[in-house]
Amino acid sequence: MKLDDSQDYPEWRDFNKKLLGKISDEFDGDIIVPMTLYKKKYYEELIQGLRDKGHIVKHFLLEVTKDQIYMRLKKRNDGTFEWGVSKLDEFLEKCNQLEFTDVISNNSEDTQIVVRKILENLQK
Repeated sequence: MKLDDSQDYPEWRDFNKKLLGKISDEFDGDIIVPMTLYKKKYYEELIQGLRDKGHIVKHFLLEVTKDQIYMRLKKRNDGTFEWGVSKLDEFLEKCNQLEFTDVISNNSEDTQIVVRKILENLQK
């Protein structure tokens, strides 16, 4: 890839907006998309773009400490460790500029707890 982050490609953002819109139009239920979206311009383009077309979007921050993110990147063993670490400070700084439906603590290793909190919030 020529760009450092796939989200920097307008085609990536457009594809996701169209696909999520289509799924939302055709599926009568909640759609959970695990995606790290932290650049405000892209947030507005994707999230607000879906909302402008009448889709209900709830954007959650799964909050973890910097050390926890570092440890999770290290455990992945998928070749993205250096890239993830290089983006870490930017990610943490930019997350403060976004609006979230809810902030959910994700320092626990128990994924089921996090999933339950998201599902509870979707019922509100």
